[in-house]
Amino acid sequence: MVITNTTNEPVTLLLGEGNAELNRGIILTARGSSFEITQNNLFVGRIAAIAASAAEISVVECSF
Repeated sequence: MVITNTTNEPVTLLLGEGNAELNRGIILTARGSSFEITQNNLFVGRIAAIAASAAEISVVECSF
């Protein structure tokens, strides 16, 4: 799975339970920053995202 920030606003991701908080977790900087979940860092669970203002992310899911 690849999660990509497609806007000019930084986005923070949280893997697991709880609420996403700005700048506490995996930070996707503006325009194209991404996080990839692969067989090497496999994660199964909830993913939450937050930004200071309107933002968009793109998610591509792949099977192994």
